[in-house]
Amino acid sequence: PTTTAAARAISTVIEDAQERLIFCATSSLSKEVTRFKASPADLNYPDKLVKKAETKSDDGKTNDEDDAIQRQMQIYESWYPPIRSVLRILSKIFRVVEARVFEDIALQSVQSCSRCLKDAGSYISKRKGIMHSDLFLVKHLLILGEQL
Repeated sequence: PTTTAAARAISTVIEDAQERLIFCATSSLSKEVTRFKASPADLNYPDKLVKKAETKSDDGKTNDEDDAIQRQMQIYESWYPPIRSVLRILSKIFRVVEARVFEDIALQSVQSCSRCLKDAGSYISKRKGIMHSDLFLVKHLLILGEQL
């Protein structure tokens, strides 16, 4: 009887923690993706990538000399901010919430992220041309698909 009561108590605590985690995740996704307002620096494509490439070549270092974590962070920083947010949050809740809840949150966040990418693509198209816009969209949609 005491083990049953303890199991029920622990189950209740776990359910409460999951509800709080889901609330925090959806709030963060809403703030960082749905209501995301891009700055000019966020939308400075392809110049943003060109500057990163020039910085690497100016350092005189090759990729072999860099630390693996440093290289990964540089790649991660080149991603559009809503994608970083979506992938960061989804990776944290993946194994913690039920599969159907995760799928629902993932679907909503990917849809919101896709809208942000579409809006950014439109902005880039007006400023830099359709080719740069399409490359931006392809790059980020591939990242999103690959990481999920």
